[in-house]
Amino acid sequence: MGALAGDLSVHPYGYRISTYGDPAFAESARTARSIVNELAAQSDPVTIQRMRRAFHRASQYEWMLWESAFRQETWPI
Repeated sequence: MGALAGDLSVHPYGYRISTYGDPAFAESARTARSIVNELAAQSDPVTIQRMRRAFHRASQYEWMLWESAFRQETWPI
């Protein structure tokens, strides 16, 4: 992953980028998915819909984070 982004030790988002390539991060993501899937299997349709909306919103925030980095935006406050 670092090869595409260059030298991550000097990259302004190097820490964040390297996190995604870390095996421990991949394992924690698998664990989280497993927990969420177990809870969804026990949930009613209204709760599942709320879970989907929360996932969708979290995905939007993640996209916005990387989009702002791509555009080299700064915090407005």
